[in-house]
Amino acid sequence: MFNSARNLGRNLGHNLGPIKPISLSLLIGFIGAGLASLLGVPAPALLGSTFAVSAASFFGLPMKMSLLLRNIGFTTIGCSLGTGITPEILSNAARWPLSLVVLTLLLLLIMFATSLILVRVFGLSKGTAVLSTSPGALSYTLALAEAGMGNIKTVSILQSLRLLIITICLPIILSTVGEEGQFSLHVTPTWLPFGHTLILMAVVYAAGLLGTKLRIPAAYILIGMVISGSLHATGLLVGNMPKEILFIGFTLTGAVVGARFSSISRHDLKGLLIAAVTIFLVSSALTATVAYFMSSFLGVPFGQIWVAYASGGVEAMAAMALSLDYDPAFVATHHIFRILFLILMLPLLIRFLARDKGEA
Repeated sequence: MFNSARNLGRNLGHNLGPIKPISLSLLIGFIGAGLASLLGVPAPALLGSTFAVSAASFFGLPMKMSLLLRNIGFTTIGCSLGTGITPEILSNAARWPLSLVVLTLLLLLIMFATSLILVRVFGLSKGTAVLSTSPGALSYTLALAEAGMGNIKTVSILQSLRLLIITICLPIILSTVGEEGQFSLHVTPTWLPFGHTLILMAVVYAAGLLGTKLRIPAAYILIGMVISGSLHATGLLVGNMPKEILFIGFTLTGAVVGARFSSISRHDLKGLLIAAVTIFLVSSALTATVAYFMSSFLGVPFGQIWVAYASGGVEAMAAMALSLDYDPAFVATHHIFRILFLILMLPLLIRFLARDKGEA
């Protein structure tokens, strides 16, 4: 039945005639992103596009993305990451230095323990295991995998499953144990003007081209974060990227990832689901243990520290903090710090822990 469905998809692809694979990938990607947004999926543009295009690719439809569109997507993500580096975030980081140090050690412990499991138990290559267990910075880990530091299909499946599992399970766990916060802060976000955004993206894209020639890993994301972050940290730019541009950028990135899924089998998916649940359980146990001790030491609610240390997406975790009535500044500061640490350290960790760049 599975092979028949895949053959049907391939035949349909051959009969599409004038519809180019890139155009088809874009169409399916935006449909998936739109449906994910309506269903309330975390990181809907990225995960929805990834799922839709990968499913189409999985069943034999011709999926393809151009290098130009890929780089535009990565540029958008890099600029977006930089918008979180505000003067407020920097001043908040100075208020909780011990907690941020503990978070750094926890990240290293989680990556070491879960990478070891993926290598020893599930047979992944070291580079793929490190990227698959990176607790956050999803788009950046996918960009590093795209650059050849791991198997992008395996990394994207494990990371997407991890994000979905933690976003669904963590609120249930915290509500079950009765962990409620005491903050009721509703912040109205500010948005960059479209003109400023397009100028920023043009500068980052040009710098990304140069960075690629200099062999900087995931150059568009890394350079975008540095340029955008510097401008936001100094107050020269204020506000988030416009939602429409973010939606397009994340959808393009998801389509890039999804177009590589044609060779994934049902057996592979089953094994990766078991692997994703395993690393979720291990990382959650480590996070909960550390959060328990830090809660007693700092006098901060256990649930608030757990959400701050949890390896989910910054947008999803910030929203979760607000919904559970935790201090959003505390949670956001820790997640921005986590992303910055991972972006700066992941290439070094891969080179140190994974001498090979082999595929899983």
